[in-house]
Amino acid sequence: MLQLSLHRVLIREILFFLFLGCVACVSCFLSAAPLNRSKLLLLVVLGIWYVACRLLCRRRSARDTFLFLFVCSGLAESVWGLLQLYGYLPSRHALFRITGSFLNPGPYAGYLAVVFPLALYDYLFRRGLRRWTGAAACLLILPLLPAAMSRASWLAALSGGAVVLYGRYACVLHAWVKSHVRWLRTMIAVSVLLLLLVP
Repeated sequence: MLQLSLHRVLIREILFFLFLGCVACVSCFLSAAPLNRSKLLLLVVLGIWYVACRLLCRRRSARDTFLFLFVCSGLAESVWGLLQLYGYLPSRHALFRITGSFLNPGPYAGYLAVVFPLALYDYLFRRGLRRWTGAAACLLILPLLPAAMSRASWLAALSGGAVVLYGRYACVLHAWVKSHVRWLRTMIAVSVLLLLLVP
């Protein structure tokens, strides 16, 4: 079993670095456009980031610390965005009020949408400082997502939050569904009929 998991990990690393090498070769040697040093630097940083994450996240405590720092960074970004929204800090884009530390509200909202389910998980499943940090991050991220005007981030935050809530309240949800099966079937049938009949 250990050999099989080592084999999977080795294949994953080989494929990742093969991808990085292919992109670097195409951008350096096969592209007709001039060499974009910032994209090449970003590729190198991506490789270093991957190796660091793989080395740091081998132990559960290191993984938990990494995710907690990720939620803390989302909390800092949300405070930054709220300060921009209310005019205390300047935006980094002339056309948009909130961008956080990003240059555009799209990636900013995407980052907050990724942090939201992790913060919700910390609030629902953790204790102490992590619980309150998660609660603060959730409460600050929720008003920023509509203000960033990114529908994709709304869907991402809602679906991620739904998965976390399902993990927390699955037993209650299953018991409720079992006790209301007839009512749910009726509602689904009525909804389908309305969708088919209404033009």
